[in-house]
Amino acid sequence: PEEVAKQMGVDLTDLDTVLKNSDFITIHVPLTPETKHSISAEQFELMKDSAYIVNCARGGIIDEDALYDALANNKIGGAALDVYEEEPPAEDSKLFELDNIVLTPHIAASTKEAQRDAAIIVADEIIDLANGKAPRNVLNMPRIDNNTYQEVAPYIELCEKLGSFVSQGLNGKIKEIEIIYSGELSEIDNLEILTRTVIQGAVNPFLSSPVNAVNASIVAKERGISITEGRKDKAKGYDSLIKVIAKSKDDEFSVEGTHLHESRILKVNDYWVDVIPEGHMFIAKYEDVPGSIGKIGTKLGEHEVNIGIMQVGRDEKGGRAIMVLTLDKEIPKNVIKEIQALDNVYEANGLEL
Repeated sequence: PEEVAKQMGVDLTDLDTVLKNSDFITIHVPLTPETKHSISAEQFELMKDSAYIVNCARGGIIDEDALYDALANNKIGGAALDVYEEEPPAEDSKLFELDNIVLTPHIAASTKEAQRDAAIIVADEIIDLANGKAPRNVLNMPRIDNNTYQEVAPYIELCEKLGSFVSQGLNGKIKEIEIIYSGELSEIDNLEILTRTVIQGAVNPFLSSPVNAVNASIVAKERGISITEGRKDKAKGYDSLIKVIAKSKDDEFSVEGTHLHESRILKVNDYWVDVIPEGHMFIAKYEDVPGSIGKIGTKLGEHEVNIGIMQVGRDEKGGRAIMVLTLDKEIPKNVIKEIQALDNVYEANGLEL
């Protein structure tokens, strides 16, 4: 928040301004589809010739080919890495040829300091438990009876996928997650394991270190994410349905699914579809007029991105529609931008499930 930044003497600005004016740049973000190669040739062109960049976050945030070109041609002063796109880096990596870069192994957890801190964390956890506080780093879920577990078990994977789907499809920072269980699931008293798993799927895409279903709720609370749970008797002809709605300051995104021998998504933003949530996926919202689908498909073909499965849904003829694709490979960010720029396309997002 701006008020917190002011108290810290920090000026909030955009990335381009930071790159243009900084002498030293350090990276502190997780690796997500949005941050992958977020520092590439275009960004190095903005930096000072004397600038230094340090990445101790995650490999892949910096485009290593672009980094090599920037260092080899003295576009920046130097760099330091302990994370790489391939770990460990290949012996013939071009980065080893340079004398203006420092490369160290990705072994922070094996240092004396890290081992000491791990012991302190364990001790603090024991003290918290003795004082009646909730633990943060436990491995096992709260106990549920075996019959309940057998009933909810088929939906655990679905819940994680639904959470991840809405998290990646939503524009802006998640403020609220609503989970609605319908049909047979609504009659089960204890659905905590499913709710926790939805939250796990929702928060992991933007974290540098993944959480599990045990501590996901704590992480969500720390980030100010409100969680609500609801139930409905009817499931629109299915045994059970789970709907997850994510809200940010300016956007709302929903997905609804069930388990039919495997996890399936049946609705996206209240448009009927039928897709298996896995692999490289892509969502586009567009105007349902002749040529819209063809233009999107053509643009993907131009960049050799093959469509494996396509599902489309619409509210009415000539109205707004949604396209959900399963692709053979991850869609590059520049291709997403080109699709967003097409006539009659309102929004486009790539998802990794």
